[in-house]
Amino acid sequence: MRSRPTPRHGPPQDDFTKLSNSNHWLDRLGDDPGATIRKSVAEIVDEQVPGATVRWMKITDEPKYLTSGRRTPDDPNKLIVTRAALAAAFAIGVDAPSRNYEILWGTYSIAVVGLDHAEARNQVWFDLWTVLDQAEQHLRARIMEVQLPG
Repeated sequence: MRSRPTPRHGPPQDDFTKLSNSNHWLDRLGDDPGATIRKSVAEIVDEQVPGATVRWMKITDEPKYLTSGRRTPDDPNKLIVTRAALAAAFAIGVDAPSRNYEILWGTYSIAVVGLDHAEARNQVWFDLWTVLDQAEQHLRARIMEVQLPG
């Protein structure tokens, strides 16, 4: 079943342009940050409604970022990145068993800590019906909620 373009989200197809056009450091999300986020969202949707699948996903606005670190002891002009967070507004088309096709929107956030350690930790948040500005306000608290490794 094909879905039709909507005035708000355009053609029903994956679009991570706003994420991939960013000049921000996204190494923690792998070689294809859009695919990593899509996979994570698909897993969350399936956890919430077993058997549900994401038909398409779009990042709808320029993502918001938060990065923190500490100065290097030998050069105070250099920073060692220790924590990073991202909030991305999205829209998704979802198919679920015994339900109608739905378009959902909200924000996907991820915070990664321990980037200066061999083993980093991350946590994601999937906030339906939440606008990007609101998610951005949560990034400071969320980046501190994730416990450091070891």
